Amino acid sequence: MFNHYHTCPHCRLADLNYQKAFKNDPNLKLVIKQFPVLGPDSQFPASAALALRKQGKYDEFRRALYDFPKSD
Repeated sequence: MFNHYHTCPHCRLADLNYQKAFKNDPNLKLVIKQFPVLGPDSQFPASAALALRKQGKYDEFRRALYDFPKSD
């Protein structure tokens, strides 16, 4: 999956679908690729996510970004 966090409605919806799929089949594997093409609003979260991955906090961070209220 290519990923652009909370500002992308398609990524947010896809994440909800992935979470449902993981509940149904815990053996699923998902490869997430950062896709920061929308400028600083996407570059910072992508960089932070990769840094937090090294600390074992990637999933927690990703979940928090998707759960954060979307501002239009």
